[in-house]
Amino acid sequence: MISFALFLGWVSEDSLWAVLGTMGASQAGLNDAQIGLVLSGSTAGGVLASLFMTAIGNRLGRTEPLIVLVLLGSALKFVIPHLGDSAGFMVTVIIWNTIYALVFAYVSVVAAALDRSGRWSAPLTGVYLVGSALAPFAGTFITEQFGFVLFGTVISLTSSLVIIPFSIAARRSAQQFQPIIQGAESLVAKEVV
Repeated sequence: MISFALFLGWVSEDSLWAVLGTMGASQAGLNDAQIGLVLSGSTAGGVLASLFMTAIGNRLGRTEPLIVLVLLGSALKFVIPHLGDSAGFMVTVIIWNTIYALVFAYVSVVAAALDRSGRWSAPLTGVYLVGSALAPFAGTFITEQFGFVLFGTVISLTSSLVIIPFSIAARRSAQQFQPIIQGAESLVAKEVV
């Protein structure tokens, strides 16, 4: 279930990446330098998001932040194709990519918590890579056939659909993590006494 959700999620995310340059040029009138700035800013946003995740750890939980972030990302995917001004387009894409990096981090944490042996790591990475590989085809096909606005609607809805399996997996991983925390707390309590 989570593998299929990941596949859909990554096709949705990376198909936007695949058409971002074309969309930015035709919708918002961006030139090559501005598109490069958007991509660099997006990468910087992703790095900052990763640092943020490292700093906060598990304090916010898993399920609620993941749901909120996926919803925000879905909303931004819907909005981006409607933006005609260059500044708004650039800022919105950078915010979307920062959220994408946070979602990726949360999904990775959930997957790792579901299987502490690490057996899920390789298949989930494979699912991500297959989704990423198909994304340029999906993105360009939809935009060529139906335009950017319908493309934004499709990828936004696709992202929204993955909330259900992501939230189930996140809750399950949090439940599996709870006995570990309780066991560690009892060990610390014994050491203190």
